[in-house]
Amino acid sequence: MSKPVLFVCQSCNLSSQKDLEPPLGISLVNRLNEINSDKFVVQAIECLWMCERGCVVALCANNLPTYLFTDLPLHEIPEALVKFAELYLNSKGKFIPHSKLPQVLQSAHVARIPAIQAG
Repeated sequence: MSKPVLFVCQSCNLSSQKDLEPPLGISLVNRLNEINSDKFVVQAIECLWMCERGCVVALCANNLPTYLFTDLPLHEIPEALVKFAELYLNSKGKFIPHSKLPQVLQSAHVARIPAIQAG
């Protein structure tokens, strides 16, 4: 299986800090690149169209569901996303209970989007 991709909205800022430079999304991308243990690819995306719900990330891989996280505060999020990526890989597509998410991710809005099944 190819590595999962963590898409990060690089233009994201919290709605209360819309003019912050650099955007929180860029700070998140930079921190994830520092701590990523090469288990997934970090890919900055110009915009994920969830501007009122920043910071926003999506984790996806071939034949696995996509997880979309919104309303992410920057504090503790990079480490929590790395832990979640490990859960994601180990789940092999099975449902990950909300209670298993790192604590800081439990307060985010989360969507689980089913994988597309080829065939």
